[in-house]
Amino acid sequence: MITIIDGYRVNYFDDLNQLDKPIKDGELGSEIASEWKRIRRSMMKIATTIKFIPQATKYIKLQSLLRLIAMMLLVSGLLVIIMTQFSPLTGNVTVTFVFSFMAACALIASRFAGKEVAKSIDAYFKEHYKKYGFIREQLKNEVQKLIYTLAIYIKRTGEKSEDHPIKLYNADYKGIEILKHPWILRKNYIAVVKQKK
Repeated sequence: MITIIDGYRVNYFDDLNQLDKPIKDGELGSEIASEWKRIRRSMMKIATTIKFIPQATKYIKLQSLLRLIAMMLLVSGLLVIIMTQFSPLTGNVTVTFVFSFMAACALIASRFAGKEVAKSIDAYFKEHYKKYGFIREQLKNEVQKLIYTLAIYIKRTGEKSEDHPIKLYNADYKGIEILKHPWILRKNYIAVVKQKK
């Protein structure tokens, strides 16, 4: 929950449905359950804004199309392999390579389209910072409360902070210790809550 809410602060919109059931069932406590509707509403205000950003929607459609093409090419390559196993035709390796190469190109192109989506979303929110700044500050406060809640839980159970690492996209929270910073293959920080002695 910490990671997902924190992600919304940097326009990383993860699926909220995965949180609904455990929260509703009270797995994260009654306080979080009672607050969740309000928090979710704030997050959706940010996420649903994307459909009003023409540049972003254009690249989202392109990205989806490229992924579909890549999937179709991979399936076609597999079908060629299967079909040539039961026929005297040869050259299946070459044909499969061509399909695989084209699928890889489509996937790479979809990654570039994804980057353009991210750029257009970032540009929009920077331009309308005042409109969404308050919501982002609310989300920051919610994450901070969850970090304190996790610290209390760890202290009560006598567990170690290292056993409960947190993925964060922002490092501006109190009571955490950053273990790993973002790099090429990881976009987030790895942190743990600080334990008072």
